[in-house]
Amino acid sequence: MGIIQYFRHTQQPTWLVTLACVVPLWLLAVAIMVEGFPPPPIPLSLALFAFFSACVIAAILLWRRKTSVIFLLYCGLPFFLLYTFDEISTLYKTQYIVACTLFLTLAAVAHLRSQSPIKAWFFLLLGVVATLLAAEEIRASYWNLVSAQGLDLCYPDCLPQLDQGNSWWRMLISF
Repeated sequence: MGIIQYFRHTQQPTWLVTLACVVPLWLLAVAIMVEGFPPPPIPLSLALFAFFSACVIAAILLWRRKTSVIFLLYCGLPFFLLYTFDEISTLYKTQYIVACTLFLTLAAVAHLRSQSPIKAWFFLLLGVVATLLAAEEIRASYWNLVSAQGLDLCYPDCLPQLDQGNSWWRMLISF
């Protein structure tokens, strides 16, 4: 029971505080979208602004004691997606990052709105596991698509095109 007291669960925050707590998660997701080829949809200046804004918001939330350091570490999980989706075309990567960040957000909101500390930490753990499993399955589906189209010999000079058969959401729901 000592570990539960260490991760002391405070009262349920308002919806405004809940929203403020997940903003750093989304800002970091935007920041990692800057890496990739063909040129990503996010300019470098916007990515840097998103990164530093996330840091400032996180510092304010900690200073005002609206969140914990552990929750903010959870909000940094999009950086693991950068490793997982490395070398994947931005035609697909951007949507994958958004989808995985949505999984993390759902778990974060469930964590913040939960009345029970055990359930709250279970939701965070579930969010991490579900997101990392989904990201790995999506990555494997993408590379299977590249191999099936015979593009692995000329990759990255030739990229799979987005069409009905190769849509990013089909790979997402295929797992």
